[in-house]
Amino acid sequence: MVSKLATFRTDDETWDSFQAKAKSKGTNASALLQKFVRDYLDDKLDNRIDSPAAAPDVDIDSKIADAVRAQVLALREEFEEHERIYQAQCQKGFELQIATFRSEMDEAIATAKKPLLSSLRDRAIAA
Repeated sequence: MVSKLATFRTDDETWDSFQAKAKSKGTNASALLQKFVRDYLDDKLDNRIDSPAAAPDVDIDSKIADAVRAQVLALREEFEEHERIYQAQCQKGFELQIATFRSEMDEAIATAKKPLLSSLRDRAIAA
């Protein structure tokens, strides 16, 4: 008989616990899984394995909807944070533009006042 490599997915913690328990019982995970498959095929296992209660009743549509809602919420929060940052940067940029404009206006006014003040001084001296 040719052996076949079979794989399945499980979380790390469950797998590590399974291997540790198998080792503590003097066997290994592979031997236990092979025995389970043989016993299952020979109907030597508890009937609960084949009952609907053994497989959790999972509403896939609900799980997907929940996951999508969570992702949308996370994306919305990320967008709002980026929007707050953008608004703050725009505000700072606007304030910088106003300060620059005020400085330029003050300089222009001072430059424009010089000849007027000089002219008024000349008139006052002449009078």
